[in-house]
Amino acid sequence: ILVVMVILREELHIDVTSLIATSAILTAVIGLALQETLGNLFSGLALNVEKPYKIGDWVLFDKYRGQVRGISWRSTTVVTPENETIVVPNNVISRSHIVNYSDPSTHLVSGFFVAVAYDTPPNKLRDLIFTTLRNHNEVLSEKEMEVRLIDFGDHAIKYEIRYWIDIMNSYE
Repeated sequence: ILVVMVILREELHIDVTSLIATSAILTAVIGLALQETLGNLFSGLALNVEKPYKIGDWVLFDKYRGQVRGISWRSTTVVTPENETIVVPNNVISRSHIVNYSDPSTHLVSGFFVAVAYDTPPNKLRDLIFTTLRNHNEVLSEKEMEVRLIDFGDHAIKYEIRYWIDIMNSYE
């Protein structure tokens, strides 16, 4: 380009300053227009080198949670437990904390809260909950289950129930 500019100026007597100014402005416009795309591209390169997750992993980044279904240079496709497909730009992922629920294991603790009347015997409640959880096909009955007393409310006792699931089997 430099040689062409010199030939245009010296041999053909064409003023190349306007061409240089125009090309500088054009370069700046193109650079600004591609800023987001280039950011996604370089973030995608970094994610492909680091490999913090792979297709099939259950992840959380920023406010997006679900199973990774696709990874490209520009974005990562995630399907949520609500069966929504979200395409997350890689530069959003590279700026957030990445939680990979599938690494090192797909087993994780799940749970819920329940409020029970004061006249319910705690041992009977505990036995009923454990029996129900052991009979549920998505609960890993060989892992420890817990019933924790959380609060004595005005009208009921609040318990937290915690158990293990395999996320690869729970959302298929």
